[in-house]
Amino acid sequence: MNFFCFALISILLFHSSCNDYLLSSNQKLEVVSVKWKFSLEPLTVQDSSNLPNNFGLTNEDAANLKSLGLTGQIAFAGSSGVVSLDNSEGKPARVLIVMQHQLKESIKLKQPNGVDLIYVQNEDGWKMYPSNAPTLERTIHLWADEKNPTWATRYSIERPDNTLQGGTLFTW
Repeated sequence: MNFFCFALISILLFHSSCNDYLLSSNQKLEVVSVKWKFSLEPLTVQDSSNLPNNFGLTNEDAANLKSLGLTGQIAFAGSSGVVSLDNSEGKPARVLIVMQHQLKESIKLKQPNGVDLIYVQNEDGWKMYPSNAPTLERTIHLWADEKNPTWATRYSIERPDNTLQGGTLFTW
């Protein structure tokens, strides 16, 4: 009887962990980047509603950035489009990356787990909002372009199948 109970529990735990993996890998991730120019003036957000395919910043993005207490100017820089494993339907997830300046060293930011979150670059490093948002072990890797480090910030998104997708996130 003990062996049967052990086997049943093992199967249930394995099934549960497989389901957790499948659920966490079945998401559609969009990474949106914005440039932040700090000033003491109230935050203004560049209107990007005229961009095709709903890329750009939403009214909700602007409200969220203001609620963080940011001041100065925000300008849309780019979007990854939607990254998914197999173009199937998945839970939506979105990351808004707010940068003030080119990176001094590369950084790996955790991907959200089916939620929206914001990463803000500040003098002390990076802050994630909300700080308790569920994340995955997969990352979004940012680094200064090797050939022209003052010109561009590059990125790669780790996909569920361990491949990478990326390109240029910012041009300075």
